Amino acid sequence: MLATVTRSGVQFKTFRGVDLDNVKFTFTHANVDFPGCDAVFGGDCSRLGVPAFENETIDLNLALNVDLSVTSFLLTYRITDRIDIGVVLPLITTSLNGSSTAQINPFGPPPAVHFFGGTPQNPVLTASRFVEGSSIGLGDVVARLKVNLRRGDPVSVALLADTRFPTGSEDDLLGSGAFAERGLGIVSARFGNFSPHANVGFVHRGGEFETDAFLGTLGFDHLLAPWATLAVDVISEFQVGASPLALPAPVVIQAPYTRAITPSTIPDRRDDLVNGSIGVKLTAVAGLTVIANTLWPLNRGGLRPDVIWTAGLEYNF
Repeated sequence: MLATVTRSGVQFKTFRGVDLDNVKFTFTHANVDFPGCDAVFGGDCSRLGVPAFENETIDLNLALNVDLSVTSFLLTYRITDRIDIGVVLPLITTSLNGSSTAQINPFGPPPAVHFFGGTPQNPVLTASRFVEGSSIGLGDVVARLKVNLRRGDPVSVALLADTRFPTGSEDDLLGSGAFAERGLGIVSARFGNFSPHANVGFVHRGGEFETDAFLGTLGFDHLLAPWATLAVDVISEFQVGASPLALPAPVVIQAPYTRAITPSTIPDRRDDLVNGSIGVKLTAVAGLTVIANTLWPLNRGGLRPDVIWTAGLEYNF
């Protein structure tokens, strides 16, 4: 039996390469068109920009700070020489704070048509908000099964399957709110103190804003000393299908002159993830191992931190 407890820290910094403390949106006016509109406003109301106040926009600057701390308890039990089962219980602490500033950009002479407060003659065109909150609780529990197909020297082969259960509160940012299933094929080898390995698999996610993905890991473990092992990996996840996050297309205002408004600084790109991992395992006493690891993003897809750190203890009994 193997018992592991780890503590991980994540502070999200970017989304698709855009800094979370400087996300920008521009909101445009709906096209006003109704029977008699042309006569009232003296123009072709089917064109965006007629009437003139349709040229007004709102610039919104958003700053977000999202932190996660995850304490995971992993218990693995060997049923036979070939079959292991395990369960992961994560305890998650989430904190979020955000601020926004909105600015109405008027078009044309006074009086103002759109404003947050005041009067048309003396309008308030800027508004700010701040929110914060935190939560703590059980995250999504994971059950896993590992089957060793071949144990040998120098090559071993195994299959791993796991299921993530939606036990964490989605509203409190403690879980995904949906089941997920993952399957992996694992090949490892040993050449003296050097042990390369490769994993290939697929994950199916049931969440509304989640995508399935192909998984791939390539790396090695190297025994530096009888009590110290270095682990280096490149861990990848490639999005399958289109992203459920649909970004609005540029809006073209047609009058009194033609111009295009870009609604967001967030790019329309795939959320492929490629990370580099460096870690060590240190044998403290017989059966007890100290684990330390860092995970670094190597590309700009998805919601990313600058680094994810993990530290923990592993006990074999």
